Amino acid sequence: SVLGLLSDLHVDLNLHALLFGESVLNDAVAIVLTHAIASYDQMGRGNIFDPPAFLRSVGFFLGVLIGSFLLGFIFTVITALISFQPLLIPPP
Repeated sequence: SVLGLLSDLHVDLNLHALLFGESVLNDAVAIVLTHAIASYDQMGRGNIFDPPAFLRSVGFFLGVLIGSFLLGFIFTVITALISFQPLLIPPP
């Protein structure tokens, strides 16, 4: 609803992009944490703490975190190389 309100008010494009990115990041973290907790619950034995299940859940979360970071970094570098290539080549 906040993003819709910002669009209706025609706020600064940079502010809108920052808030949109923060919103998407929060949603992604919530989805991954929910999956990690649900997978822990499926591996665990009821209310008893199960260290291997906990470590698998933490490992899943860290794997998604690192994989997402690397994927974002790779696409950022590719986009930067494509976007700024005319600036790197001197005019004839």
